[in-house]
Amino acid sequence: MANDNQIIAGLYDLQHIQPRLRTYAQQKDFFRFWVLKQQKTLSVLKVISEKFGVVPGADIRDWILRYPEYDEIERSFYLSEASNTTDASNTKFKVTNDVGALLNPSMRLTIDGIYVKDVVANASTDMATARNIASGIILPEACRVISVGTPDSGGVGYTIVTVRRAHPADSYSNTAPAVTTSMRLTISNIAVRANARVQPPFHKNSKMLENVVQITRHSYGVSELLTTGNGIDTYLAEGTTEHLGISYLMAEMFMTKTVELGMITGRKRISDIGGDYELEAGGLLEWIPKDSDHVISLNGQLPTVERMNSLIRHMVDVANVRELWFFMGTHAAEALANQYDKKTLWTINGELSLYYQLKVHTIEGVARDVTVNVVTAPVLNDVGLHNGALALNLTEHNYNEKSKFGTFQIGYKQPFTDDPKDQDSYHSNEGFKGKWRELYGAWTLIRRLQETHFMVLDFPQSNFSSVY
Repeated sequence: MANDNQIIAGLYDLQHIQPRLRTYAQQKDFFRFWVLKQQKTLSVLKVISEKFGVVPGADIRDWILRYPEYDEIERSFYLSEASNTTDASNTKFKVTNDVGALLNPSMRLTIDGIYVKDVVANASTDMATARNIASGIILPEACRVISVGTPDSGGVGYTIVTVRRAHPADSYSNTAPAVTTSMRLTISNIAVRANARVQPPFHKNSKMLENVVQITRHSYGVSELLTTGNGIDTYLAEGTTEHLGISYLMAEMFMTKTVELGMITGRKRISDIGGDYELEAGGLLEWIPKDSDHVISLNGQLPTVERMNSLIRHMVDVANVRELWFFMGTHAAEALANQYDKKTLWTINGELSLYYQLKVHTIEGVARDVTVNVVTAPVLNDVGLHNGALALNLTEHNYNEKSKFGTFQIGYKQPFTDDPKDQDSYHSNEGFKGKWRELYGAWTLIRRLQETHFMVLDFPQSNFSSVY
C-alpha cells in the first residue's frame, strides 16, 4: 500500500503541467476549452442502473445481504435410475425424496421418450421408444401414480413410487419399455375420485441468496504548488478550485469505471484481516451458472441468423423470460453485425438508444415471445470477453406485471461522497499544504434469478485485419 509521501507525490502537481499550457494564450476563453479522451464508455452499469434504479442506503441495513427467492414448483423430473420392467400393475420408479414429496395417487405422468397407441393391449406391439405413424404409435405414454413410498424407501435420499403404465389401460400383455434416466416425466394432470381425502400439502421452501457490501475509496487532490496563493492559472484552468475540479473529474471517472468492472468480475468474499473485515461483492460472471445450458460456445462458427435464432430459442426455453440483453465484446459485436447488417430484423432501437445514450440494436423474428436487445460493451474486452457476450435477463415484468425490482440492482449502503466533509483536505492539521481528498462509497450488487442469465463464448475472430 502506498505511503503518504508516495500518494502526495502522485497528486496533480506542477510538474504535470506542460510549460506551453502555462504560458500560451492562457487568458483566452477559446483555449480554456478542454476535452477528455475516454477509453471505454459505461455500458453494462449504465443500462442496469438506469433500467432498474438503485437500492437506497436506507434499505440496506447490514453488510451481508440475504434475501429470499422462490422457484415455481417443478412439474417435470427425471428418474434416479431406470425403472424396472414388470407388468402394468407395479412398475417402480426411484425418485428423489423431494420429487416423492410432491407426488400423490391422483396424479398422471407423461413420459417424453415412450410412445403408445390410443389403447394399449400388447406392450410389444402398442408401445415403442420412437414414434411410428404408420402403426399408430404416436401419443406420449401416460401413467398414473398408484402409491408413494415413505422418504428413503429407495435408499437414503430416495423414494419408491409405484405407477401403472400405459394409462388409461388397466392391464396389458407383455413388458413395457423401461423408463430411463434420460426421459423427462411431467405431471400432466390431477384427477381425484369423489369423496377422496385431502392429500398432504407440499411446501417448497425458498432459497436464500446472498451478497456483501464492499467499501470502495479512491484518493485525488492537488499539491502545494497549486494551492498556495491560489496556485497558478493555465488555459485549462484558473486557480486552485478549477485544478482540483479536474483532478476530481478524473478520479470520479476512474472510480465509476472500476465499479463497473467490479460489478462484472467481483468474487463474493468475506476476509478477516487483522480483526477487520474486507468484503468484496460478487459480480455478474460469478453469478452465471457454469454449465452447458448457461455457458455456450460458438466454437468460432459464424453467428448467422439461423444459429442465433437457435441460440436465443435455447436460452428462452431454459429461462422462460421475455427480455434478454446481449452485452458484447467488440469482436463479438463485429461478427454479429457482419451477419445481421442490412437485414430488416436487425434495427437500431431509437427510443432505447436515446434513453441510454448507447447504440442499442433490437433483434426481431426469433420465433419466441422475447425481445433481444444488443449493446456493444467495450469493457468486456478488459476481462477477456472481446469475442464473447453476456446475455442477461433484464425483463421488467413478473407474471406480466411490471415490477420495480430487477434481476440486478446496484445498492448503496453509502452513496459515493467527496470527503472529508469538515475540512478542505486530509492531513491539513499536520502541515500538509496541498489538498488531499477521496471519493468514498459502500456498494453491492443485488443478484436474482441465477438460472436466467447466460454467457456466450468464442464468436469468430475477424479475418479482415490484414486490410489495415
